[in-house]
Amino acid sequence: KMSDEVHISDRDLLALRTTEQNIVGNQLSNSRIQSYHAVSWLPVNQGPFELVVGTLRGDEPREALAIQIEQIVATLGVPGVAIVSGESTPITRIQKQVAQIDGGQIDAREKYRGSSVISFRKSR
Repeated sequence: KMSDEVHISDRDLLALRTTEQNIVGNQLSNSRIQSYHAVSWLPVNQGPFELVVGTLRGDEPREALAIQIEQIVATLGVPGVAIVSGESTPITRIQKQVAQIDGGQIDAREKYRGSSVISFRKSR
């Protein structure tokens, strides 16, 4: 069963605080928000999530990117959707990696001036 909680994770404490304030400003109770100060996208042993949204840094090594994508796919529920933005090169790597994951399915990809956004899901 999917939760009605919002989990946010970031390595930047100010970004976490700002995101939490924005969520509360959009009428979600503060008691339903779980914040994690972490280098990884998602907290270990959490999920499944209906929706994962985030941005990849362009300077992440390939190995770190591969681990992040595995984490995202592992924590997605079925159905679950991930929307990831970033520079076009890391997004291309995501596209290739998701295509190789059992149950991974690309929904859409949009490009604009060196940046991209991709939407993918886990179908099983």
